[in-house]
Amino acid sequence: MYSTLEDLGAWAATGFGNDFLPEELAAQRLEAAPLPEGVDYGLGLMDFGNGWYGHSGSILGWDSIAAHNPDTGAVFVAYVNEYGAFNAFVGPALAAFPDLASLFGI
Repeated sequence: MYSTLEDLGAWAATGFGNDFLPEELAAQRLEAAPLPEGVDYGLGLMDFGNGWYGHSGSILGWDSIAAHNPDTGAVFVAYVNEYGAFNAFVGPALAAFPDLASLFGI
């Protein structure tokens, strides 16, 4: 699969597709439950806290994140071409959206 930052941002801005789903199913996707890994996970979406939902991912050579706050409409999307470099997102993310601190365990 191939996505640009713009693609990920557009998808995140739809609530990760929730805008196109029946209201009941969209609400169910945001009902996250704790997993043993310490992540709250719904139907394909992580609850990052402070109103932020989304997903992170990695594959050899890449780390990425897409986050959306449905209350404010804010979107944060980033990727870096270095596996294990997730912390590279911290500075830019917190500069733009201080309420994303819980995503980074801060």
